Amino acid sequence: MPADIHIVSGPHYAKSVWQGHDRVVLLDCAYYHDEKTRWRSTDWVSLGWMREDGGRRFRTGTGRTPPEVQERPNEGGTIFLADFGGVIEPADTVRRHPAEEAPREPLHAALRRHRKAVGYRTTALVAAALAGLEIICKDTRNILAERNWLELLSYADWHYSEIESGEAWEHLRTS
Repeated sequence: MPADIHIVSGPHYAKSVWQGHDRVVLLDCAYYHDEKTRWRSTDWVSLGWMREDGGRRFRTGTGRTPPEVQERPNEGGTIFLADFGGVIEPADTVRRHPAEEAPREPLHAALRRHRKAVGYRTTALVAAALAGLEIICKDTRNILAERNWLELLSYADWHYSEIESGEAWEHLRTS
């Protein structure tokens, strides 16, 4: 139905219906907040205006500190980080989406054993970038395809309390 703004939750179900429409906010899982932060990952989501190609448009702001990027590992091979239902490409290690195959080890442990990560849209590629790995991002819809991805990342993830207070909407509506 017509509306001022449409909010689509997740990359499946209604996303394809609203792709190409104006004023669509795409809500998806958080990029980098996890059990090591003061908030549980389920308390964070990522929000951005959906682009024509199904990616999202994020913008920077003021007052938030970007996450830290760890020092790049000097040794190790390449890990391919697969999207849910996505292609699998050859690499020293292939890590499928956890909904498709139960991981043998936590993501951070798998990343520590590698120097380079390859992927398309998966948020695991962001985790690899923050772990200091060299990144090959094969999808222009991934936040890592943006030259200022680290600055944008600070304003991509929002805590539920920031959504409830209106802070997230204030940021989105000015972009």
